[in-house]
Amino acid sequence: MRRRILPATLLGAAALAGCTADPLSVSNTSAPTVESLLTSASGTETLISKLMQNAFVGHYNATDAIWPQMLVMSGESEATVANFGMLARGGLPRAGIDNTPGNAVTVGNNRDFSFLTRASRIASQSINALAEAQQSFPAADYARTRAFAFFALGYSLGHLALVYDNAAVITPATADDEIPELSPARTVFAAAMQMLDSAQALASSPAATSGAGTSLPATWLATTSSVSMTDFVRIIRSYKAQIRANMPRTPAELSQVDWALVRDDATNGIRTNLVVNLSPGTGWQVPWLNQAAVGSTWHQMPYWGIGMADTTGAYATWLGAPVTSRTPFLIRTPDNRFPKGETRAAQQGYQDAQIPKDTVTYFRNRATGLDAVGGPTAGSQYDFFRFYDYRRNNSSGPWPLLTTAEIDMLAAEAHLRLGNVTAAVPLIDKYRVRAGLPAMGAAATSLTSTVPGGNACVPRVPAGTTLSCGTVLEAMKYEKRMETIFTGYGVWYMDARRWNDLIAGTPLEWPVPNQEALARGQSVPVNTRVAAPGNTYGW
Repeated sequence: MRRRILPATLLGAAALAGCTADPLSVSNTSAPTVESLLTSASGTETLISKLMQNAFVGHYNATDAIWPQMLVMSGESEATVANFGMLARGGLPRAGIDNTPGNAVTVGNNRDFSFLTRASRIASQSINALAEAQQSFPAADYARTRAFAFFALGYSLGHLALVYDNAAVITPATADDEIPELSPARTVFAAAMQMLDSAQALASSPAATSGAGTSLPATWLATTSSVSMTDFVRIIRSYKAQIRANMPRTPAELSQVDWALVRDDATNGIRTNLVVNLSPGTGWQVPWLNQAAVGSTWHQMPYWGIGMADTTGAYATWLGAPVTSRTPFLIRTPDNRFPKGETRAAQQGYQDAQIPKDTVTYFRNRATGLDAVGGPTAGSQYDFFRFYDYRRNNSSGPWPLLTTAEIDMLAAEAHLRLGNVTAAVPLIDKYRVRAGLPAMGAAATSLTSTVPGGNACVPRVPAGTTLSCGTVLEAMKYEKRMETIFTGYGVWYMDARRWNDLIAGTPLEWPVPNQEALARGQSVPVNTRVAAPGNTYGW
């Protein structure tokens, strides 16, 4: 064996503890180390079972992380407080990413990189250790566990590639004492897809599917019940579609996407939301959901995206005003995800101040006294409160980590990129009709077809301050925005950068964190790639 654990600052693996925010971190010196666990079959399986939890903790179980930054960069949220880099990332004009040691967001910039790199290292070591212990497992359990390890490895590498300009490619072929050089994101992406392909092949192999009742234990993904191999393959393919589609940093890079593969994977992706059960003390937590519900200084919905629901022209007036002179306006729309009423008071009474009357209403018009005006876009009247129950329920409850809406819209986008409007429209209409909007139906025959509704159409898409009914592509984009808020990982941000919807000057990726560069004895990198002026909507 060649098993040697590197120092944590140099891409190494820490020791395992079963109950902290980081399931692979050291909480006491008597906890078993990764090295000791890898010497037994049961220990190796334990490590593998925690891999996705570790990635989840890196993404979501801290407010100072990449995700809250992406929320404000994309217009999915807005804040008037500086915490977690929200003002730094969401301010106008946009600012670049400060990567100097000790900068205000240095912990958050490094968090995802650190957790995902560590998960990649441990996944790779576990895959090799599992092979050495193969005789200790029934054939189906071995294939299942190996598939999950490759999935976690592909997921970790894939998300490093989506966020950072460079990262280390760590695979089972990487020696345990090797510190791989940093590679460009496209190289990391290619390795990620290879690992996910391996996961899919293993999970769908006869060895994995022939065992009676073979499945992923519920604890591996914090699901309510075990996950069948069939459903696991759907999860793998969903992430393959997501990562592949999200790699472009600019619209010009769309040509690098194999949309046929995105279509095939998304079409064979999840059929129900992948829901994780959030609970204190397990590591499966999303503190941002709790923080967003504190008040409008922490979260409010800027009008950039949701303004397209308005049918009165108030959105155009808002866009036409100087940023410092903009005032919040009332959205009146047939879209049932918004509160009904012709006045603010009526909308405030449309739903209980805390609990929506149905599962379709996602937004509230908050009580006037709770407004926090003065953010980057002068504030709005609206909060996204679909997940406010999380705060009221002791940070516990089900949360959709990956939604069918996201995967359906990936399939729809792939169909549109491939020129098949007929196949895309039913997927988009599925969510339009549910929200009370008229179906596009058979009348939508080309990419230039627009949504029905005349002056009451939704979405009403801006070009500067002129609004017009959205095309089929814009209808897909609108439905994806509405259905994925505060779900998944940077959905709005990654969509917007390839759709050319980011505000000019918005960073397109993060540099390798200064902590990693300094640990390698390298100079601190700076990334200057930002969104160019002239986005889709003239923002």
